[in-house]
Amino acid sequence: MFWAFLSCVATFHPFSAPRRYQRLNQIVCRCKLLLTGTPIQNSSTELFSILHYLLPHTFTAERIQELNSASVNADRVRAMMAPFILRRLKSEVLGQLVAKADRSEVLKLGTAQRASYDGVIRKYRDRAKGGGLQSREFEHIFTELRKVANHPLLSRQHYGPDVLQQIITYTWQAGVWGAEARREQVEEEVATMSDIDLHDLCEQYPSLRKVRLQRILLRWLFACNRSDGRFWQFALDRSLIVCGSAKLLRLREMLPELSGQGHRMLVFSQWTTMLDLLELLCSDLGMEYRRLDGSTPVAERQQLVDDFNGDDTIKVFLLSTRAGGLGLNLTGADTCIFHDLDFNPQNDRQAEDRCHRLGQTRPVTVYKLVAAETVDAKIAEIAMRKAEFADDALCESYATQAFAARLPLECVVPTCNIAACRSGGGKGEEIGSLGLKAVLSEALDGVFD
Repeated sequence: MFWAFLSCVATFHPFSAPRRYQRLNQIVCRCKLLLTGTPIQNSSTELFSILHYLLPHTFTAERIQELNSASVNADRVRAMMAPFILRRLKSEVLGQLVAKADRSEVLKLGTAQRASYDGVIRKYRDRAKGGGLQSREFEHIFTELRKVANHPLLSRQHYGPDVLQQIITYTWQAGVWGAEARREQVEEEVATMSDIDLHDLCEQYPSLRKVRLQRILLRWLFACNRSDGRFWQFALDRSLIVCGSAKLLRLREMLPELSGQGHRMLVFSQWTTMLDLLELLCSDLGMEYRRLDGSTPVAERQQLVDDFNGDDTIKVFLLSTRAGGLGLNLTGADTCIFHDLDFNPQNDRQAEDRCHRLGQTRPVTVYKLVAAETVDAKIAEIAMRKAEFADDALCESYATQAFAARLPLECVVPTCNIAACRSGGGKGEEIGSLGLKAVLSEALDGVFD
């Protein structure tokens, strides 16, 4: 029998990690000490699951159900948990930690991008009204809207059926997908590719270059922005694709401005394809940069970090939020830019800490780019509410409010039917199918109501 058992976890509750939870419960020990940097990532269920694991006889299933009740206020819950939780923040133990400022920039979509976003809405609105949408499609629709809000080229809108058939026929006959690939398999593969993926594929083969994005996108931008002559400076440049995104246009102004002021920047995105577009932007601006994402070999990552920290001429480090948001020391930067936000604010906070940490000598500024009047704005709202929720539950300073067990669903759309959201979906969901339905119902003008 163990005298003590130590468990270090990031996410811990029986619904998101049932096997881990069951295995931990099988270990017999006299004392339990559990360390976690993120006791609440999505809902109070995670926190109460930790308490249930540590003291199963005190925090029984019935007790947990009572704590999850919205009628129990934060004062009572905090007082109940106080004897069992010790929390220390960096700001409390590191007196030399530099200041950090947070700034959100809400960006209005340009005419072309708004037309693309509204086009996706119209497509699914018509299907929904005709009864052609299934619940399992909600996540796909939400993801497509999210991609278009960041950049239309992350979805497929410019490559029509005829061009797709040209690409399929050529790549299949040329053996691009392997000698054994059947045409049906090639069709399935190409059907999942975004505009920018298809563009990159066409760039590789001379016979397909006539259907590259450059001419297609130029016509699209001209049709939507014919009065804005600045787009034409990109007519012969591959970085023309920068113009399709409100966020990239803002970064095109922001990066040189910040660099000119002596700042060095970490730019985070959850999409590796978005990092490809950000690379094009940096190249267009003539800015030296480095990139790290999940595909970067582990053996090369530390060298990239050392290069960036040791060379002031490298102004930008492009990182995927998951791969680059943990364990790296990037104090060479003093500015953190989130091109897109995570549903879970703790992931973004971890990413911020790559430069806001011990060893940083300059004040840190965090910029968060949000596409106005899109699901991107809803994600920012959800993340903000989750952060407030965690602070209310664990910190001394808080705004007294009901201790809701599933806040993410309630903050998705203020006007949605909260009771209906609570009645469905699996426990421990970050945002369940009914939560997505609430977001989509608002986006598609209430067709699900």
